[in-house]
Amino acid sequence: MARTFSIFDVKGVDGLTLPVVVFDDENGSVISDDVLRFAKMLRNRGDSFAKIRAACNSLGLLHDYYVCAYGGSIIHSESIPSLVARFLWARRTGTIDQAGSDITELRWRPVDRPTVARDRFHIAEYSDFCARHGGGLPLGPTIYPDEARIKALSRIAKLGGAPRPGDLLHHVADRRKGQPRFAIDVPERPFGRPTRRRAKQFPSSDAVCAMIDSTNSIVQKMMLIEGFYGGPRLSDMLHKWRCDVLPGRLRKSIFLSDTPSSLPLVIHAHPSQSTYVGDDGRHGADRGQVLRNKYGLLARHLIDPSPMWVGWKGMSFDESQRLVSQVFWSDLTRAEEYEALFRRLRLEVWPMVPDEILKSHPYLYINDSPRQPQFGLPMKLSNSRKVFERAAARVGLDTDSFRDGSHASRHFYKATLADLKLDELQIQLCMHHVWKYSQKAYGISIARLHKALNDAFKPAAIGAHA
Repeated sequence: MARTFSIFDVKGVDGLTLPVVVFDDENGSVISDDVLRFAKMLRNRGDSFAKIRAACNSLGLLHDYYVCAYGGSIIHSESIPSLVARFLWARRTGTIDQAGSDITELRWRPVDRPTVARDRFHIAEYSDFCARHGGGLPLGPTIYPDEARIKALSRIAKLGGAPRPGDLLHHVADRRKGQPRFAIDVPERPFGRPTRRRAKQFPSSDAVCAMIDSTNSIVQKMMLIEGFYGGPRLSDMLHKWRCDVLPGRLRKSIFLSDTPSSLPLVIHAHPSQSTYVGDDGRHGADRGQVLRNKYGLLARHLIDPSPMWVGWKGMSFDESQRLVSQVFWSDLTRAEEYEALFRRLRLEVWPMVPDEILKSHPYLYINDSPRQPQFGLPMKLSNSRKVFERAAARVGLDTDSFRDGSHASRHFYKATLADLKLDELQIQLCMHHVWKYSQKAYGISIARLHKALNDAFKPAAIGAHA
């Protein structure tokens, strides 16, 4: 895949980490000053690290497209909106044609509409930042309020001042016209057309119970229980350390406003910046430092490309000082079963793992089959997805019949919370969504809609026959 940028997570003297974008060209590597200042602005505004890194990634991908599709040639400033539109269309549809060829050398596969909308939002914010702070030429204005920011970019505004080398797309300072190396047909309304999308379905409660009960592996059963009754993303589970499962009596030592209980305390921690590393100290090293100094590793979301890479989308934290949250169980019996499985993992599996492997990493979810050469090593993302697919296949479910494989567990969890009559704010907290609007895409299914309609019709039908 053609790639012109790299992102390095750099910790500053203030203790906070920022993503630094480096662009490569024939003259070497250059840090983009404007993108760095933009990232600092987002951090000072209070945006999460995940959001800042995602914004930098969108700008890096735009630069990839500019270099590969336009050959790095100078383009007229008024052509930038067209460049951005073509970039977004390439993201939405991919760059590989039916014959398998890709003249851009990008090898992009199609992404979904929300991803394109996020790219457009990040580019618009960056453009607005440049326009307000005298940086490079703007890529399009940001429109307020927030809901309008992701609308189509308008015609570029002409500003005075020459951009500096190192600024994203600083080449457009020259007014000479250029053309892309090949023609791309861009429809007038590439993002406004309605599309047919599959319903966001998930297994029934009986099917979920069958999936869990048919699974013999201790680790895989723990993953299924946490996924369906705790609601984390698969990536959140794979970042978990062994010290992240604690007795419920210790809740108050981690979360000051919590109270002890009999339910196990299962922690979500920021994979590199959380300062909870298994002790009660509140001002010690963060996870990134422990991984580097004790294990010689990088956090899994920072090692792309690697078979051990696991993404990190971010979440709201219940305890912001140490950047930790916890699982809110939707089923008490399954929570107790999870704790019993963890005890078995600790007493039956860990003693069998070779000492050098157990001491080589801190991760909870490992390959627990002694017959496998990967025994004791952290579960990979690809194998973890298969845990859910194989469990579904064992009980006769079509793995394509519900949304996104393992992510169906998160939809199931949200639907369970709704059935428990939790309100929107409570569901938001349980799912650790930063924005309350995020959960609206979860827990929707045709079966539940029919049930709601049938329940609504029952009183009217009784009255009609009275």
